[in-house]
Amino acid sequence: MDSVRFFTPDEARATLPHLKPLLAELREAFHAYRFARAQVDELLAMFGEDPSLAPGHPQETEARRWKEEAQRGDGRVREAIAKITALGADVKDPIVGLVDFYAKRPTTGETVLLCYRDDEVALDYWHPLTTGFAGRRPLTEF
Repeated sequence: MDSVRFFTPDEARATLPHLKPLLAELREAFHAYRFARAQVDELLAMFGEDPSLAPGHPQETEARRWKEEAQRGDGRVREAIAKITALGADVKDPIVGLVDFYAKRPTTGETVLLCYRDDEVALDYWHPLTTGFAGRRPLTEF
């Protein structure tokens, strides 16, 4: 854990103005990727082959377009995650904008996660490494 950045609650909160637009970007990119990927999968299921690899296939152009869209979406997702990670946050769910920040409990020195979901007003929760989102506790118990 030497390369992991540890945050205080105030330090993690200070990233939120930078983090929120990146979470919105990630969510949009993830939805676009999933939609394009679903189109590719549907074409594969319909025809039993990849139309983009079958010259002259009636769906060749459409299949290529959706594959390119999926590739672009994947790149956008990876780029957004890289930017979020550079801020020190760990993406847990790209759809709801759930991220964690590593922290040390001041009372015990235990490594825990400060937990933030994009629809929350502020960063107000933490949880042990072993419990995940379901084990969130208010920062008043930090």
